[in-house]
Amino acid sequence: MRKTNWLAISATIGLILCCITIYLSVNVYKIEKQIAQKHFSIETAKIQSQEKIRKIDILSEENEKLRDKVYTIETNIWKYSPVIVPEV
Repeated sequence: MRKTNWLAISATIGLILCCITIYLSVNVYKIEKQIAQKHFSIETAKIQSQEKIRKIDILSEENEKLRDKVYTIETNIWKYSPVIVPEV
């Protein structure tokens, strides 16, 4: 009758479980890294969109100021230009 070497069996099972744990840990690390990269890219996109919105707001304000200036200039042109009445 063969004697079962329980120490060798338990060591083998422990080694297999250790390898499985390492494999799962590496996969979890890769997944966490991908999530972090996606989160970073989302945050970067948010910051860029906020900067673009600020630029649009600034340009809108400048556009409004320019419209006011153009209106003033047009008003002054009509106000101060001589009216030429044709002679009959």
